[in-house]
Amino acid sequence: MASSPRTRKKATDRVDVKAIVEAAGLKLSAEELKELEPAMQMAYDRLRLLHSVDLKDEEPAFVFRPEEVAP
Repeated sequence: MASSPRTRKKATDRVDVKAIVEAAGLKLSAEELKELEPAMQMAYDRLRLLHSVDLKDEEPAFVFRPEEVAP
């Protein structure tokens, strides 16, 4: 099964952690950037997946359950 262009992962789909951190006005060491990269890559991959969903004409519905929010 072929993947669509929206969901296909490319070698260029790596998160530029340094650019994101600098855009936020932060300065991290190379070691800190390296430690942060896996978490940011995971968040980026999940966000890309979320944006790849084709809802057609449907509108998403969200439910907030305060009892399920961590303290």
